[in-house]
Amino acid sequence: MLMGKKHFQELPLLPGEYEFLERTGRLDQFGEYKHKRSEFILPGNRAITLESVVSFRPGCACVHGHRPTVCRLYPLFPILDIDGRLTGVDQRFGVYEELEALEGIGRVCEVRSIPFDQLDLFIRFVGAIASSPLHLFHLQAYRVAKDHAFRRLREMRTEPSQSVFALFEGQFLRGRVFDQPALAQELGALADRFEARYGTGFDLGRTSSPVASEGGVAP
Repeated sequence: MLMGKKHFQELPLLPGEYEFLERTGRLDQFGEYKHKRSEFILPGNRAITLESVVSFRPGCACVHGHRPTVCRLYPLFPILDIDGRLTGVDQRFGVYEELEALEGIGRVCEVRSIPFDQLDLFIRFVGAIASSPLHLFHLQAYRVAKDHAFRRLREMRTEPSQSVFALFEGQFLRGRVFDQPALAQELGALADRFEARYGTGFDLGRTSSPVASEGGVAP
């Protein structure tokens, strides 16, 4: 949440997840909310559909038993290969964890491993996500985008004393977190690998925007 703005939490969704939440009556958990949908354009006029729910509910945005995928996975992001095999977990799940690491401060969330009695559930849940090439692509694309953003942030930080939190907020407000054309190339290469691996079983679809350009975001 930025200063001067109404409290909100934005939760990214996998393809089809909003429709599932709507169909099962689980959107009420977010209280007042907005559904956001846009496209990020890749080479070849392909498009990644980006969807999220922006909840203005005070406190936690969701109800534990009905929470969306991102909340079920947090704080350990699964690292999967292109065949959907779990190879590890990323303890720096989101933006805040990356900023904490760059700033050299302690973590707010100290969970760094999966409790043994929940390991089987985690593996089965991740396996269900990875059974869809499109969902698997979105998980990998998220990590590519996150790595891209923080690689840029490290390059921009010219002084060790410079606050990475302030630097990130400045870049966010200016719309410069990503080098969008460069990110489009990285994600396009990832999409190429998925198309080679899954053939017709993987299809991002084409942009619906008549004025789309690579690295652009179309509503």
